[in-house]
Amino acid sequence: MTAASPRLWLATQAEPGSFCDYPEEGTMRPDMTSQRSQSDPPAVSGGSRGHAQEWAEKVEPIGKEMVMKLSSVLLAGLGAAALTAVVLLILGVSFRRPLPTQGAGLYNRATETTVTGVVSEVRDFSCPVSDGEMGDHLMLKTADGEVLVHLAPGRVMRSQNLRFAPGEQLTVMGSRVRLLGHNDLIAREIVRGTDTYVFRDQAGKLMLVQ
Repeated sequence: MTAASPRLWLATQAEPGSFCDYPEEGTMRPDMTSQRSQSDPPAVSGGSRGHAQEWAEKVEPIGKEMVMKLSSVLLAGLGAAALTAVVLLILGVSFRRPLPTQGAGLYNRATETTVTGVVSEVRDFSCPVSDGEMGDHLMLKTADGEVLVHLAPGRVMRSQNLRFAPGEQLTVMGSRVRLLGHNDLIAREIVRGTDTYVFRDQAGKLMLVQ
C-alpha cells in the first residue's frame, strides 16, 4: 500500500475550517469573502455621481428663490412699519417718553405770568398738558418772542364751540412751564376783546367740560 502524501494526510485529518483545509482551486473560502467585503470601500458608480450632481443643480435654484422671497417679505415689513410711523406722526402721535407728571400736575402757580400778543398760528397735537390727548395750542407772538400756549383737549374746545384764529390779539394769564425743551404757557384765563375765558382754576384743574 502506497503511503499517503503528507499534504493529503493533513487534509484528511484536519477539521473543516482549519488552516489546513485547503479549498479547491478557483474557489474562495466564505469567511475570506466576508472579510474582504467588510474592508473594501464601496464603489461609487458614475451613475450615482450623475444623480448627485443633478440633485444639487435642482436644489440650488430653490435655495436662491427662498432667499429672494424672504428678502421681499422683510422689505415689505419694513415699508409697512415706516408707513405706519409716518401716519401716526401726521395724526399727532408722539413717540417721546411720557413725562412723569401730566395734566393739572404740570401747572405751577408760582410761575404764573400774563402776556399779550397776536396769534400767529393754531396747532393741534397730542400734549402732556391734555393728558396725552390731541390738544389745541396757539403760537402767540409777543414783544419778547413767540410763546406756545396750551389751551385744552380738542374735544373739549369743540364741545364749547371755542376757537381762536391767527391775527387775533389776546391777553393770556397762565403758568410758565418747560416742556420738551421749550418754555410754554399753560393758559388759565384768556381775554379777547371784552370776553374772558376761564380754562383752569388756581390749581391748574381744567374748568371746561365736554
